[in-house]
Amino acid sequence: MKPAELPPCDVVLRGGITSGLVYPGALVVLAARWQFRNIGGASAGAIGAGLLAAAEYGRRSGTNAQAFAEVAGIPAELGARRQYWQPTRLQRLFQPSPALAPAMALVWTLLRARAKRRSAVLDLLASAWPGLVTAAGLAALAAVALGVQRAGDGWLWLAGLLVFGGALAAWLALLLSRWHFDLVRLGMGLCPGSMAGWDAATPLDTLRSEGAFADWMHAVIQSLAGRAADAPLTMRDLWRADRLEADGGYPEDASEWDAGRDIDLLLTTTNVSQRLPVSFPFLEASGTTLYFREDDLRRVLPAAVVAHLVAASDPRFALAKDGETFHRLPYPPDLPVVLGLRLSLSFPLLISAVRLWVTQGWRPGNAGSRANALAQLKPIWFSDGGITSNFPVSSFDALLPSRPTFCINLADMDERDQRLGKVPIVRMTRGNADGIMVPHGARVDRSLAGFLGAMVESARNGRENELAAMAGQRDRIVTILLDPTSQGGLNLDMDGDTIAALDKAGREAGAELNARFAPGGKAWRNHRWLRLRTSLAAIETAALQFGRNARKVDAGGASYALHELRYSLEDVPSYGFGKAHHDRALHWAKRLASGAMLLEAAREAPPGPTLFGGTRPQMSHSPTPDKGAPRPGATLVLQPNRGRDPRKG
Repeated sequence: MKPAELPPCDVVLRGGITSGLVYPGALVVLAARWQFRNIGGASAGAIGAGLLAAAEYGRRSGTNAQAFAEVAGIPAELGARRQYWQPTRLQRLFQPSPALAPAMALVWTLLRARAKRRSAVLDLLASAWPGLVTAAGLAALAAVALGVQRAGDGWLWLAGLLVFGGALAAWLALLLSRWHFDLVRLGMGLCPGSMAGWDAATPLDTLRSEGAFADWMHAVIQSLAGRAADAPLTMRDLWRADRLEADGGYPEDASEWDAGRDIDLLLTTTNVSQRLPVSFPFLEASGTTLYFREDDLRRVLPAAVVAHLVAASDPRFALAKDGETFHRLPYPPDLPVVLGLRLSLSFPLLISAVRLWVTQGWRPGNAGSRANALAQLKPIWFSDGGITSNFPVSSFDALLPSRPTFCINLADMDERDQRLGKVPIVRMTRGNADGIMVPHGARVDRSLAGFLGAMVESARNGRENELAAMAGQRDRIVTILLDPTSQGGLNLDMDGDTIAALDKAGREAGAELNARFAPGGKAWRNHRWLRLRTSLAAIETAALQFGRNARKVDAGGASYALHELRYSLEDVPSYGFGKAHHDRALHWAKRLASGAMLLEAAREAPPGPTLFGGTRPQMSHSPTPDKGAPRPGATLVLQPNRGRDPRKG
């Protein structure tokens, strides 16, 4: 069957550093049954989403008909070694800045000790031999200076030990101080993402086989998309995957980017400077403008990608300050896909954050406006998407979805399954009553570190965990349970067999989704019915509140006055409607309020059972839970649309 004849679906992938190796297998299995429209993810999930978008582009555009066969080979590629004693390709992706190579060596030492389930003390001592030798030498010199002549002088031995300990402590303090300085200077991460000294002429094969993780991502994306090294895959390419006609110019209105997208990609990153979650490719118009410096991006992206960003930047908006040029970030259609991946994958301390610059919007040709923009230019740091939303399950939500959105979740096995040495476990809900209770994570009462870790996890993912348990959400989520001591996560040194096990689990997850959501099958019908039930109940609650409050008069005699249509164009204090549709807008606002009144009257016995929400079974152990309302219930809330996809599928 041709890709265009396959039924459409959306996909959302959870972050998890190396746990993302489950995704290639899952996506290859899904690709046999579905074509992909909206694709989202965070952190390692963003890498899976980017590779999926590139492969789907290659398949749909005809530039690489074998793209998904190439995706299937990625786990084996990352698990391969040149020689059996050498590191895997996965390990070689994490290449540190030269100044921080000793710190990365310490990380590898700790990971090896963890993998062998032994104390890291001996390994740490082995890796700290320069400090030990230095301290021993100082102790020996101190002993000579003190005139040590007899081995029996205990106080002299004590003095030597004290000098040894002091010298070792001083060496460690200097080393940690230096590492801290370099971490701050180099973007709060050991690994920048791209190899220093490589230029735009570096072949894609070299980037793929020798480069760091950003180099590798760029090379793989270009290969999957069937594109040359000097033409990075952009959002415009994805949006026009089914029609490759050229388009130029700089669209000024974001609405021009909304219509007719063939493949859409939405990646979560975190603006740590302003403490905000942000969605790439920055579709939401705002009063600020993002800028970049070439030197900032050369460390974190391949040179060819940086060259594209410079060429695609609107030269009218370039700013010069202190001898440096600040380029305006290109408009969303011209943003490279790999930029979104790199913005989302910036795991704190391990992977450097990405520095962009922000200033207030301004108009070219206005000297005062330019001067104001220069004065307000500030650095802005983007770090891992998982900091604020590691599992963006609501990325493509609609009240009534027209196609399924498959969500692939990653979680830790419980301690019992770990002890039994089980391979990754794939789970989905089996009925409407399954999955209502959010599963327990690891025990948090056994150590302070475990409790603090659970607090951080709750802050990061509490909202997503709550959403994942909702009716009409939990039935579309497949969860892959991994052993955190050896599989995925920060296990950067997994061997080929472990990576193959992750790939196998991903394929099982994809097969589970295919079997459950076959077009016209019961699961998809039930999912649509659940979404209808929960959406109607949420709309009812919101409408009743809207209608009641629209009629209320506050202590000062003011009201929304929808029933009186009192507001005229001159009365509204701000954000007034345009003259052409002012009366029409207020007319329909009045009808909404009237409809809410009719809805309230239609309920059987307010404030008794709702019209759409149904009733809860009298007993929690009712043998017919499906006859009640879906639980937990849903509510409609307003939230900022910061760069999120304005289209709802």
